[in-house]
Amino acid sequence: MKVFMRAFIVAGIMLLSGCGGLIDWSKETFDQGKNHSEDRETIDAHMRVIKIYDQFETVALFDVLWLSDEVRSLYAQSHSAIYGRNPESSTAFLRRQLKTNEHFVSFYVLSTHAVPLNEKPPLWSVYLKVGENTYQPLEMKAVELSPEYRKFFGKRLTNHRRPYEIRFERQDNEGRDILEGAQAIELFFSNPKHFAAVSWDNVQGTQNQKV
Repeated sequence: MKVFMRAFIVAGIMLLSGCGGLIDWSKETFDQGKNHSEDRETIDAHMRVIKIYDQFETVALFDVLWLSDEVRSLYAQSHSAIYGRNPESSTAFLRRQLKTNEHFVSFYVLSTHAVPLNEKPPLWSVYLKVGENTYQPLEMKAVELSPEYRKFFGKRLTNHRRPYEIRFERQDNEGRDILEGAQAIELFFSNPKHFAAVSWDNVQGTQNQKV
């Protein structure tokens, strides 16, 4: 009897799959819900990857997301969608996000547990280069990413990676905007033996968004 039932179930599944009915049946039987929209083009345009090797040995692996106005706007949009914020609340939340970028140039960085970025003294130094000028981080700390940013990183964020936030002052010692007139920025990772950098072009096109 059990053998007969198994055969009957298998035959039914084969019949459904043969005409695409299995997929339709599963969707009708199990509520699939709906997916929030995701702008992968913007995320990928701001994501960079550094892989540093010594011969065949991996020295360091960094995934870097620049938190530009575009990325923060996308985060605010995703956050508002998740929590069902009304238009007024969504706009206020977005303004707070963009206000942060008036004071800081920020990045989220994923690193392996073997390469911590918050050691003292640090094994790896990180600095920002804009034109001919270089800037040291104001803050570099391990963080817990919000669900929205975890989604942005996707499969890059695993149990073997740890996220850090790196912030630089938006104004220099003379109160000038370090991104004013900049065409590109570079973020360097350097230790006593190795160094590498990632860069972003069209800096002005991703900043100073208005709400």
